[in-house]
Formats: sequence, structure tokens, C-alpha cells
Amino acid sequence: MGYADPNERFQEICDIYLETDGLMIKGKWDEAKYLLEKNLEQFPESRHLHKQLAQVLWYSYNDKNQSILERAIKEAERALNIGLSFGTVDYHLTGLLSRLLGESKDVKTLDRIFKRVFAIESSAVVYLDYAQALNQINEPRDRENKSSETLQVTTAISDAQAIKGLSYLIWGEARGESRGGMRAEGWVVRSRVLRGSVGSPACPYVVNTGSTLADQYKSVMCQSGQFYGMCLAWCSDPNTTKCTDNSTTFNVANDVIMAIYQILSHRIAQWESPLGEGAIVQIAPGVMVIQTLLDWLVLSLTMVQAGVALLTAVHLIVLERHVATVA
Repeated sequence: MGYADPNERFQEICDIYLETDGLMIKGKWDEAKYLLEKNLEQFPESRHLHKQLAQVLWYSYNDKNQSILERAIKEAERALNIGLSFGTVDYHLTGLLSRLLGESKDVKTLDRIFKRVFAIESSAVVYLDYAQALNQINEPRDRENKSSETLQVTTAISDAQAIKGLSYLIWGEARGESRGGMRAEGWVVRSRVLRGSVGSPACPYVVNTGSTLADQYKSVMCQSGQFYGMCLAWCSDPNTTKCTDNSTTFNVANDVIMAIYQILSHRIAQWESPLGEGAIVQIAPGVMVIQTLLDWLVLSLTMVQAGVALLTAVHLIVLERHVATVA
């Protein structure tokens, strides 16, 4: 959920937010909508609850029910205005409004809303969201018939679906970052997939269940309260078209997930340090090394191979410290 606004009671709003998240992940849109509407009677000026209601409406929208789209826009704009009153520009909301207004083809409302946003902040992220909406309005898209669409929780997903899901997460969490920043976000997810919870008590507590690596990615990305930029419509239906990404986030996601398979074909030219999430040491060109010991364990290699991986990891740690000392 991030930080509460000055007018929000953090613990109460956070509890409602997390409970609604759980319903959304299961595709229980009507229950989520009812829960939010009920609590908005008590907290009518909560930015986070209005934003979440806009998300629920958007995820449950289909082309034949324009009233849901119109209400989603109103809820998202209400949430945005509450944030703007505190001088806060919520990127999740500008991104959501970009999709909503692009879908509605309402250029006047798009210009009116983003004019207010630009008056407070004119960052690259805001301009990108505005440009995305304009592009969506000006270029017709192929539309599938969603009149009988149902959202279901799938128990098994493909590697391609996992890559797309991670791409959506990176878009929501780090689309304003450099390519390196996007990779770092992806590595956080991958680290949790491969390592699970660390420490006692665990911080964070990680749910990385699943019979395949792709399922484990879905479990981590869709865990309630962890990645607030994750598109929950994908968590309910990995075939959804309601989420946003681009070619850069997709390519980064592909690199992050497929790197584990690339080990076997010796295409890894950098090593990820086990000393922490995102810590990197570059290896001299042409030197091919094992990415991490855990990567090997996930691939169920033999104990002999695991021993070789451990010795290699120890050697690289010593090398990393030596390089740091010389530097």
C-alpha cells in the first residue's frame, strides 16, 4: 500500500487494503467491490481505498458495460485528487488513468486530469503515462469479444506467462527507472523465488510455492502486500489483456527469468553475488561462470555439481573482496 496520507488511519486502511488484495487475487471482484464500498462509507476521503475500488472496477470491466468504465474513471480521479491535495502524485494512479482514459477515448478528460498532475509534477513517468493514453486513443487495437469472459485462478502457468507477469510487475514498480533499475526489481523477485523466506522471524515472509518455476514466480509476485505495482488482474487470469507493459520491461523480465536456463548453455557473463539482492560483480569478458549456487540447486543438479558450484562461489567471493580491496 505504501505510505498512508495524513487523513488516513494507517492500520485500519492497511488491513482493508490487504483483505481486498486477497479477494482480487482470487478473482472475487464482487466481494472486493462490496468490501471497499462498505468501508468507503466510513473513510470517504481515503485515497488508497478509492484507488483500489477503481482497480476492481477496471479488472471486472468488459467492452459491453461502459458504466463500469465510467465509474472506474471517477474513482481513480477522486483518488488522484485526494493525493494531489497533499502534494502527492501517485504513479499507480496516473498509470491506471492512462489505461482507463485510453480505453474510453476521452481526450478532454485525459487533458484535464493530466494538466492538474503536470502542475505539481512533470516527471518522465507522468509524461510516459500521458503519452501511452494518447497512443491508445489514436491507434485502434484489435479487440477480443469479452462478453462471456470469466476470470479464473489457474494452478499452472507457462514460462511465457510468467515472463509476461514479471513484465507487468516491473512496469508497475519500476517503469521510471533505468534498465538497470528494472533489472534490480526483477532480481528481487527472482531472489525470493529461489530462496524463499530468510531469517527467523522471516523478513520478508515469502510464499514461493508451486510445482514449476513459473508457478513459483506467480506465487511470489501475487503474494498479498508485497508488490503494490503488480497487476492483480494477471494474478487472477494470466491471459488477461488488462495489464500494461512495454518491450523494455518484457525484455528485462525475459532476461531475469530465462537466465536460470542460460546457465546450462554457458551464456552467463556476469555473476550475481549471494551477499544481497541485486549485488553485482562483473567478470572479465569471455569468463563463463555459474550464476549462483541456488540456481544449480533449483535445476536439481547432482551433489558433485553442487560441490563444484560451492567452490566456485567461494572463489568468486574472495575475488570480489580482492577487487574491492584493490579499488
